[in-house]
Order: sequence, then C-alpha cells, then structure tokens
Amino acid sequence: MIRLKKCSLIWLTLLLLLIATAVNAAEKNFVEIDIYSVNDFHGHLRAEAADPGIAVLSGVINELMKQNPVGSLLLGGGDMFSGTIDANEYQGLPVVTAMNKMGFSANTAGNHIFDYPLDVIKRQAAAANFPILGANIVEAAGDRVAEPFKPYVMLQRNGLTIGILGLTTVETKEKASQFNLQKVKILPPEQIAQVYVDELRRQGAQIIVLLTHIGSSQGEKHGITGEIVPILQKNSWSRCRCHRTFTFVCQRDIWRYSGNPGRMLWGGSWQNQFVIFHGSSEGCFCKFAYL
Repeated sequence: MIRLKKCSLIWLTLLLLLIATAVNAAEKNFVEIDIYSVNDFHGHLRAEAADPGIAVLSGVINELMKQNPVGSLLLGGGDMFSGTIDANEYQGLPVVTAMNKMGFSANTAGNHIFDYPLDVIKRQAAAANFPILGANIVEAAGDRVAEPFKPYVMLQRNGLTIGILGLTTVETKEKASQFNLQKVKILPPEQIAQVYVDELRRQGAQIIVLLTHIGSSQGEKHGITGEIVPILQKNSWSRCRCHRTFTFVCQRDIWRYSGNPGRMLWGGSWQNQFVIFHGSSEGCFCKFAYL
C-alpha cells in the first residue's frame, strides 16, 4: 500500500510538471493584439454639447494604446472628414492631420467621403499617413480600384502579419453626391471580398480584419442582420469567439466615450481567421488573443 501511494504521488508529480510545462509553453507563444476602431467622427474636432472633441478622444486612445504599444492598431471606420464647419471649410484636412497625430493605421471610406469631389479626396489621401481603403470603389470605366483608394493594407504588429480589407456600403450610390460619384462606381462588397481575402492569404496575412462602413447589427439572441449578411454568407468567413461564438462583433461607443471603456477579450486559434468590424453609428473597442 505504501509503495502504491508512492507510485501515485510520483505520477501525480509528473502530471503536474507536464501541465506546468504546457502552460509555460502556451504563455511563451501568447501574442496580444488590441484593435481600436473609430467611425462616424464627422469632423467634431472641438468640444461642444455632447461631443468631447478630438483632444479627449485622442487622450483616451493614447492611454489605451500605451497598454500594448507593440500590439495595438487604431483604425477608422469611415465618415471621418466632413460634418462640421471646422472640417468642411478646410476640405477635411484638419481631421486628416488629427488622425495622423493619433497614429491611425488605416481608414475605410464611408459614404460621406463623397461629400467631397474626387480631386479633394486625392488631396486628403496625399496628406494622410494612412491609406483610405475601399476595395469595392472602382473606376467608372473599368474594374480597377479607383485612385486614391486602396483595397487593403498589410501591417505588422507584435510579430504578426495583419491584413486590413476595406469595404463600403452600396448605399453610397443613393446617399452620396451624384456629381462627386461620376468617376467611380460602387460594387456589391460580397462580389469582390473573397478575391482580396485570397490575395491577402497568399501574401502571408495571419489575421484578416474586414473593416467596413456597412450598416449591420448583432444581437446576442437574434444573430447578424443588415447589409453585412450577404458578405458573410457568400464568402468563407471563419467564426470568432467573444465569450460566445460570434462572427460579427464590436459595438462600443468610443467617440462619445468619457469614462473607462470596456473591452472584449477574444481568444482562440487565429491562423487565417477573420475579425469583423463594421461602421454603424458607433465606434468600438475590441481586443483578442492570438495563440
């Protein structure tokens, strides 16, 4: 009996050592990426009424990104450059300057980018330290992505290669200035999304972020609704996990934030997985783990 107890104790010790070794190995391979998205800023540079202004927003984002300086991404979800006299009077350039200083890595085009004619958008893009994405905004006379838009951008964060694919709403065709749309056409995003996903994979993207300005919503019980659904149905999106199994996550009010934001923890195996962001009337804070 004594020998049996000794054997059991030895095996238990070995098992605990194996578990500890596995945990340590997992911890060594754990990479944390934080993604922050702001959309529908609409040029609210100054603090007035319910709008805290760019100084407060910048301060909040700066403090958050300090928590993970090598693994944080700041993205724009569209409709950033117009909407107030401060922005409109100078054709959106003050907002571009502010976004440069904040360290935005990309901004997807929203329908309100065509509040400006294409030559002004080109000046905005030239002044920006980040690309303006719009994979489904193509030349009116062809199928190439219209200048100055880019379909995607590849970024490095914390040792990972991240592809950011930008898409905008087809409602742009009805909502935007028809004069400003003369030289471009807006393709259905589900028509071309997979083409660029495959291209990003070939180029070595380990994580693909779909950064869209597309009206959609997700409820905990009712699933995903809205314009994003055909993209998810037609293309091979993988499901992400955020406490529950979701494909589409992220509805946090970041722009009108004035307190301590909550952040979602995403975990799982993220090789060639997708993180889905969209531009609703809110921005969002999201965080996930790459194992």
